[in-house]
Parts: sequence; C-alpha cells; structure tokens
Amino acid sequence: MIAFGETGLDKACNIPMQLQQDIFELHLRKAVELRKPLVIHCVKAWEELIEISAGYPIRMILHGYNGSAQLTDHLLQKGFLFSVGKAILDPRSKIHQSIRRIPPTAILCETDNSNVSIQDIYAGLCASLDIEEAELKETIFNTFARLISHYAKV
Repeated sequence: MIAFGETGLDKACNIPMQLQQDIFELHLRKAVELRKPLVIHCVKAWEELIEISAGYPIRMILHGYNGSAQLTDHLLQKGFLFSVGKAILDPRSKIHQSIRRIPPTAILCETDNSNVSIQDIYAGLCASLDIEEAELKETIFNTFARLISHYAKV
C-alpha cells in the first residue's frame, strides 16, 4: 500500500455529515499509524475538512481537485497536495483560476474512473502551466518519489 484513501467529506451525498466526519477522523488516525499519505475526496465541505485534518502529521492529497483561487491559496497554506484530473480539460473549470497558484511540486495527476487518458491530463496541464510535458512528468515523478520515500523511512 502506497497511500491511504480515498476518504473525506461530501455534502452532496446522503450520508450524515457527523458519520462522515467520524470516519474521516478514523482514517486520519489510521494513516498516521500506518505512516501513509492520505488521499482525500471533498465536496462542498472544505472548512470542515481543514478543521478536522489540522494537526495530523501526514501529507494529504486532494483527489480530483477543482477549486477556486481563494480556496487554493487557503489549502496551500495548510500544506495540501493537489491531484488534478479531467477538470483541467474543461476551459470553464475552476481549476483554471487556480492552477498557476499551485507550485508544480505540489501537483499530481490522475484519470480517476474517467475514460480520459493520463496523456490528455498531462497535455491539458502542460497547456495551463505553459510547460513541456517532459518537465511536468519529471516534476510529478519527483514529487511522488519524495512523498513515498518520506513515509518509507522508519
């Protein structure tokens, strides 16, 4: 196991928020115990997510991130990493307001369960960041390697 998750908070689903928060805290504690980074799903529950996750000594990766510039700035201050997916291919997506605010060393890429290829995600991200694909891939690889090696240490 490389990372723990996907877990988090989602105000768009029918599961009671208190139950979601309790389970999320359980997952945070388990990720600390297992010394693994945590992959987080969050929908419309950012303040709750930030409050609950504060103080846990693990790296947290925001899955399928598509937040505004203001939210991104706030999350950057808290040390989150950002996994970008198919939203980068939609020019109307909020990720275009914020992607240049995120240091390349805090960006990962994903396809999730879409039928979009990782190559398409790379291409969309390269266009948004105005960088070459080889540079993006090297940066993402190094970010991932640092993340994993940090947790491999005993």
